[in-house]
Amino acid sequence: MVKTKNIPPIPAKKETKKITAKKPLVKKPVAKKPLRTKKVADKTDTNKRLMLQTLEKTLGIVTSACKIVGISRETHYKYLREDIQYNNAVKDLDEIAKDFVETQLHKQIGEGNVTSIIFYLKSKAKDRGYIERVENLNTNINHEVSLTPEQIKKMSNELDNEY
Repeated sequence: MVKTKNIPPIPAKKETKKITAKKPLVKKPVAKKPLRTKKVADKTDTNKRLMLQTLEKTLGIVTSACKIVGISRETHYKYLREDIQYNNAVKDLDEIAKDFVETQLHKQIGEGNVTSIIFYLKSKAKDRGYIERVENLNTNINHEVSLTPEQIKKMSNELDNEY
């Protein structure tokens, strides 16, 4: 046996108790935004595509197009607010509808339709004098009205009593 000199003994390990935080018994639900499923996204995209096709056929009449596609007007306007591409496509369709109507107007003018000719001139030829004016034929009437303070008070009281 080997004798050791002045080596202190190794102290025994102390038992330590771990302190852990208690977990709550009930977990609170975390409010999360519902994920858009692929099925919902596909249906929305299909409705948008159908709306654009139907708006073209109905010359931009929203109510008619919505009825045909089976969506509400509110849904259409939600698409307009939230989808820039859809909004731009609808604006393009509006321009196409205007072009179509102008083409029809020009055809009627070519056929000699007087109403169409007058409409066109009133709309596009104002600088050439094709504009409606209101003429006052009673130029000798004096439009000044003089009321006495008593008449003004009487009228004011009558108006107050009516309302």
